[in-house]
Amino acid sequence: ARTVAVVSLLAPEPHGAAARTPPPHCATMARGAAAAALVVATILGFVIHRHRSLAFASAAKNFDAQSFERLTEWVKLHGGRFHEALALAEPAPCGASRGIVAMESVHKTDVSKEPLIVVPESLQMDGLRALAALEPLVPDDVLKKAPMRTLDDGALITLYLAHERAKGADSFYSLYVASLPMQAPCAWAMSDGDLLAAISTYGAILDTRGWMGQVLEARRYVERVSGGLAEDYGDHLGVTQEDLTWALGIVSSRSMGGSEAPTLVPLLDLLNHHANAHPFTGHNGMDDAIRERAEFMAFGEDGGVRSEGETVLQYLNERGSESNPDWAWWSYTHDGEQPRALGVGDECFANYITEDYTPFDWFLNLGFVPVDALPPLTWTLRRCTHTNNSYPR
Repeated sequence: ARTVAVVSLLAPEPHGAAARTPPPHCATMARGAAAAALVVATILGFVIHRHRSLAFASAAKNFDAQSFERLTEWVKLHGGRFHEALALAEPAPCGASRGIVAMESVHKTDVSKEPLIVVPESLQMDGLRALAALEPLVPDDVLKKAPMRTLDDGALITLYLAHERAKGADSFYSLYVASLPMQAPCAWAMSDGDLLAAISTYGAILDTRGWMGQVLEARRYVERVSGGLAEDYGDHLGVTQEDLTWALGIVSSRSMGGSEAPTLVPLLDLLNHHANAHPFTGHNGMDDAIRERAEFMAFGEDGGVRSEGETVLQYLNERGSESNPDWAWWSYTHDGEQPRALGVGDECFANYITEDYTPFDWFLNLGFVPVDALPPLTWTLRRCTHTNNSYPR
């Protein structure tokens, strides 16, 4: 997505009279546009490099195609779905270190029938599941001084993930943990040198004044949080402050569901962001089986309508998404109006819908700023490149 956006910044070749007669000041404006486009390309190239070197470099040693296949089989074993045409790509076509792509064509009629990826609720890591698993491991006298039930979901998931990681191969989530980067991509997790270089590079087109101070303050906050959690629960859960700092970075950069109900969802978090893609959605896997049976009841093999099946189908349609505990990915346009067929090599994207993140929010939590979060082009660059008021998405 980010690579494509760089290419689309450049103006298309003009045709006819426009090609022979440039508008006034075109030469100067074109040089400015080319320079600005080069700056953007440099920045996005740096972003891709950061994503490649930080978000995945360490995990690449332990997570390969076979590991990915085991992860998808684990998801399917527990009632999930992963379309047979999809596979892991390293690097991803968009320029990120990894992603999910189509190895075979998936027709529009197929993508409109059902989500291509479904991760059941039973595999997700949320606050309730974390509390139920961890609270029995902590002595009562400790819980009286530091009750886990007063922690927010983000802190609970951080503890849960660090604890499961410490269990190694004995963890129920071992296949998922193996897919996670060894170093979180968050800005506050970068070295001082990398952080300074990243802020300096983004400063070419963004107002980054104050970013360094805010990131360092966030780093100090993370240290206080992870240190406090380690002091209260570390010995009982077998985790250190370093473990918890890593887990907090994973939760910050990969959780879904918003700040009110953050959730870690295996497999789906391997999809890269694109503003024109459809966001992840809720899904009720049980409804699929009920709907299939209801359709047979309603129409039968002879096409005859039967009232019992019609009643069930009407109920499912009216209920909508009121009870959708699973997470799913549909290959649809961002507005959900049109199914999007996949060709061989096409990457599967999702719109992260990050609650109106500012460029700094993206940088702080995910370590990069996507093209769609960048500010509008200047009037001159828009005039030169024939773009609208925002970067192409």
